[in-house]
Amino acid sequence: ATALYPTISAEGFNTPFKPSTNPEAQWYPKAGFGLFIHWGIHSVAGTNPSWAMYNNRFGGTDNASHTPEEYYALAEKFNPQHFNPDEWMKMAKAMGMQYAVLTTKHHDGYCLWPSKYGKYNTGTYMGGRDLVKEYVDAARRHGLKVGFYFSPRDWAYNDHVSAFGVPMQKFDGHNKAINPFKGEQNKIEYNKWLDYTIGQMSELLTNYGDVDVLWFDGANWDGIKKPIDDVKVRNWVYKLQPGIVINPRWGGKPTNPNYKKHKGSHHSLAHISQRVGDFYTYEAKFAYIEDRNEGLYADIWFEFCSDWKGNWGYSKPRKNEQEASEKRIKEIIYQLTLIRSFGGNFLLNIGPDGEGSLRPDVIAEGSIIGEWMKTRKEAFIYSEAVKNWEQISNVPLTRRGTTTYAHLYMHNSKKHKGVHGPVIIQQITTKPSKISLLSSGEEIAFHFDEKHNTLTIDVPKHLQDKFSTIINIQK
Repeated sequence: ATALYPTISAEGFNTPFKPSTNPEAQWYPKAGFGLFIHWGIHSVAGTNPSWAMYNNRFGGTDNASHTPEEYYALAEKFNPQHFNPDEWMKMAKAMGMQYAVLTTKHHDGYCLWPSKYGKYNTGTYMGGRDLVKEYVDAARRHGLKVGFYFSPRDWAYNDHVSAFGVPMQKFDGHNKAINPFKGEQNKIEYNKWLDYTIGQMSELLTNYGDVDVLWFDGANWDGIKKPIDDVKVRNWVYKLQPGIVINPRWGGKPTNPNYKKHKGSHHSLAHISQRVGDFYTYEAKFAYIEDRNEGLYADIWFEFCSDWKGNWGYSKPRKNEQEASEKRIKEIIYQLTLIRSFGGNFLLNIGPDGEGSLRPDVIAEGSIIGEWMKTRKEAFIYSEAVKNWEQISNVPLTRRGTTTYAHLYMHNSKKHKGVHGPVIIQQITTKPSKISLLSSGEEIAFHFDEKHNTLTIDVPKHLQDKFSTIINIQK
């Protein structure tokens, strides 16, 4: 399965970051909305994927909920009898999502397919059941692009003896483990791990037909200073899946590099340019988007990923979380609005439970968002950013063809207050032919100042939407 890899060239190392030019990949920058799914043995206990067994994460003071022995024992209990991926994909499609990304293997090393590499997989624990195939088939039935999250770093690899850049032997951020491999031996062990990892990836990339997204989450082998296989891995993946798009998190720091150092500037674009991938990944902190840090509007594809319910994996809902939260719906729509107005995609994460069921509040909120999106989808999906809209408008703008959409979102964030109007857009050279509510088509009065090229739209309060009022402006 891995014979192809040694023959692949590392050509292009000096200019690795550039979006794919393959025609099959061009859906990605306009897709807009996707579903992230963190699911695995951790879901049985309702705890964090992998990090649940790690004390003092990132040098902090948080306590692990499970010892490594307790965590890996969850593999015996993970056998999801209620897993119905059609329900997940149906909800995603109704919400306007165009693609899904499943955690086929997280850092804990457990594979959701019967891999021939390693012992933590559904071949060992689930009689060969292939959860990845069930997901892939469901995604295709509902017209969604297929994405695989895959963690190259594998904490179960080699019986937990490795040289990953985290203290694996101790699972404690305050007690750094020493790399057990020295000098030339470290390179030998690195290559053994690379063969193992390429073997797993070759299964994912050859057993399931066309794969649309590959979402890496860090390799980080200690002592390998330069992620020397970045470009080679990318070129190998392209060889197997020419139309795929890849995030730039094989090597180097896995998330949001240099954000604190360069907050409010675009200096870290230089760092991005040295990473390998088609789209850049922002994670969890929406300030990355609100501050437009790292060069939004630059000639890159980007994506923001965030959890839906405060945890990447499954967490049991509290008593007050059984039904839909209007506040959370407003926040999701606000985030989607801002991301799309800057030209990125929003990958929103769910954490199903160990049986494969979704939380009731996620189902309820997904249903409301899906119903809302029925008449508003075109303002988000396969739309484009209106570059530098903040310089001409007091609300976010998106565009599709000759139609511009103005978004009056209702969510109050720390940085932005909900917008109730009036909408003021400058540098408009031609009077619009028609302005209406996107949801109903009802026309709205407006004033066009030809002298100052300014458009003013005041939406009556009784026509305003509780989530976001979207105005259709036609040339």
